Amino acid sequence: MLHRLGFALLVVAAGCGGKAKTGTVEHVDTMAHADHEAHEGDHPTMPPALHEFHEHLSPLWHMPIGPERATATCNEVEPMGQMLEGVAAATAPEGVDAATWMARVGELQARWVALTEDCAQHDAENFDATFAPAHDAFHALIELLPVADQ
Repeated sequence: MLHRLGFALLVVAAGCGGKAKTGTVEHVDTMAHADHEAHEGDHPTMPPALHEFHEHLSPLWHMPIGPERATATCNEVEPMGQMLEGVAAATAPEGVDAATWMARVGELQARWVALTEDCAQHDAENFDATFAPAHDAFHALIELLPVADQ
């Protein structure tokens, strides 16, 4: 009995400790909005459709938090959702595991759909709670890409 209890405590301690694994949404989700500036220059080379999505996402993400940011983002959710369809239709970039790529693209699309639904309901109170996970899912996706040599 004591042996089982010790083992159970060890399993719980191992599960609770440490940082989230790099490349997971949980890892990226811990990024504070202010910390985004620090890693902005470290983006890898992206496939064209994903680069186009990022070109729209970045200025929206970097706007001051508030109603203007929500309005500007909600005005872009439909065309950006179509951009994500282009990302999903393309094959995984060279050197990236196709199954992992598609899973992360699917996660980003799911987060983007949630944001789109909040925008359609004019749910400004929930906006940041749905925009941040969509942004984090984008970063979880691009973590799969190799960083280009500078």
